[in-house]
Amino acid sequence: MKYRYLPLLGCILVCACSDSQHVRSEDQRNMHTLNHPNGMSVRYNSEKLSAKQEQSGFSFVDLTVPGRYRFTPGLEVSLDAGSEPSGSWPKSKMLGGRRVHYRLETLDDGGSGGREYELKAWIPCSADRYLSIQQHVQSEWDTPDFSAAWALLIGTTCPEH
Repeated sequence: MKYRYLPLLGCILVCACSDSQHVRSEDQRNMHTLNHPNGMSVRYNSEKLSAKQEQSGFSFVDLTVPGRYRFTPGLEVSLDAGSEPSGSWPKSKMLGGRRVHYRLETLDDGGSGGREYELKAWIPCSADRYLSIQQHVQSEWDTPDFSAAWALLIGTTCPEH
């Protein structure tokens, strides 16, 4: 009697896994890889971000930003010279199997546009190079989660040498 729901549970699991696979395949279809002449590469979702090559990396515009932001926040990812950037890096976390050093600053109360926030983060590549990412956001409500920046950083790789 207690096993009569087992076939139903199996069906639910199959359906859930099927939907999960469908979402993953849609996400994979929109993924693109950009290779910079400096050797770094960035894998990103082209439905969520618009990309432009810059001198030391790429700049991105977040296409998914809801209307609660006065301006569309941009992201910059670059390969920089040195063992690490200058300044204080009070926080770190594991992201995509790599240690990321970062800081989040509240820049200004922003007036009617809300507070201004800036995320800066970096990952070491070698003894003389590191990847850095920066995102500046203004929000009238709460502190942004910077999920676009974190996802972009996960998809960025150091040059192979």
